Amino acid sequence: MILLRMKENVESYLGHKASDAVISVSATFNRTQIQASIIAGLNVLAVIKEPCAAGITYGRRKRHSQCVHSRYWGYNGVASWSRPLLVNHFLGEFNRKYKKDMSTNLRALSRLRTACERAKCELTVATRAAIEIDSLFEGHDFYSSITRAWFEELNNDLFRNAMDPVKKCIHDAGIDKASVDEVVLAGGSTRIKKIRELLCEYFKKKKELNNTINPNEAMAYGAAIWATILSGGITKDHNIALVDVLPNSLGVKTALSYDLN
Repeated sequence: MILLRMKENVESYLGHKASDAVISVSATFNRTQIQASIIAGLNVLAVIKEPCAAGITYGRRKRHSQCVHSRYWGYNGVASWSRPLLVNHFLGEFNRKYKKDMSTNLRALSRLRTACERAKCELTVATRAAIEIDSLFEGHDFYSSITRAWFEELNNDLFRNAMDPVKKCIHDAGIDKASVDEVVLAGGSTRIKKIRELLCEYFKKKKELNNTINPNEAMAYGAAIWATILSGGITKDHNIALVDVLPNSLGVKTALSYDLN
């Protein structure tokens, strides 16, 4: 449904039918998930992983670069886990205030999740965000707020753990962090101020974070470039070599049930 709606939006913007597409998917998608993502009545030219798409975007912006190393650092997990923590925080506040348990009311929880997502986004640019929901549960209005400092404290362990993939990326690449030319941000969660502070702290502020690419558009932009190349469109980027991501380890299982990794 999502791809079909996106197809309709593209056709409305372009003013003509869209038949071919390049789709970018999460680096952790398995084959079944990838196959499900391409059932939308489109001729799929390629399915590329999001880190590769972001790497293409960066490579095109930095035309002097000869090679772009893209590693999946997993900040999507920050978005996935910080929102439930925020929801649980306000759920507990509502329960204490009204002595009502709304944890089993799906409609109320959905409205609270939407409000928490909006507040999380607001905290990327503001120091305080408000939660205002009329008639949230059994006629009770819910009004509250959260500061950026408290949001960061609430998610402190999560943010710290999010740096583990960064360290693993440097280790697996066999390089020193001083060898990293630039740190490119991709994905909405990299807008969180604490994430940016932790990255600067890890690289000891020797590397400025690359803000020239919109984190929300990096993957889509790279997929569009690759689609242009595959469709024979006019581009100067034909020398791009795309090496896809393998997010899972490989192993061999013998008839004797020994795992060789």
